[in-house]
Amino acid sequence: MFKLLEKFLILIVIIQLLILSNVLAVTGNQPVIASRISEISEIAIIDLNYQSSSTLFGIKTKVEILNRAEENQTVSVGVDCYPKVLISAVFVDQLLELEQWIWCLDMSKIYSYPPGITVEYEVVQFYINQKGLSQLPDGNYTLCRPISGEQFPTIIIVNSGIIKIIYHSFYYNRTEEVSSDTQTPDQTTDDTNFLLTSPLVFIFLLSFLINVYKRRKTITN
Repeated sequence: MFKLLEKFLILIVIIQLLILSNVLAVTGNQPVIASRISEISEIAIIDLNYQSSSTLFGIKTKVEILNRAEENQTVSVGVDCYPKVLISAVFVDQLLELEQWIWCLDMSKIYSYPPGITVEYEVVQFYINQKGLSQLPDGNYTLCRPISGEQFPTIIIVNSGIIKIIYHSFYYNRTEEVSSDTQTPDQTTDDTNFLLTSPLVFIFLLSFLINVYKRRKTITN
């Protein structure tokens, strides 16, 4: 099942980056459509003993899709997946691995974006292959919202329990940095603005698992 999810994840990245759409350039080589994660509002532990060997996390994100044109623009995707925000990580402890929960529909879909900024809200769920984690392990986490156009990543840097988030701005070609550096080395991320609550998104997780189960059952039959 997880190999299938991994293949879907790779497939959606390739499709979203390469698929042809009717998005036109405004000036020069600058694409009309751009995406960024503008806010990470919560990082939570959902399950400390997921599959008896891992810790399941959830991250609430706010996504902005910018349409620089003066008319609606459409973007076509060959495989429609949820959530649309993807996450990857490079850990200090090289024995750790991250796997993301992602659900894909075997169908194409067309999205329309009006001029200006469209806001989306996504909950990213992923597990790390160590149970009982009380916070995100040290390392760099990259989140992006793939789309036909520009995709600006948001970086979460975790160093000795201190979380620093780097956002990219659409307008100033610079990064905006948010840090919890006021915390001392003895403190954990429980003292930051990100509440490690359990469960954060129980309803979302339950509905997601039901859909995955139904899909797996259909394939098995």
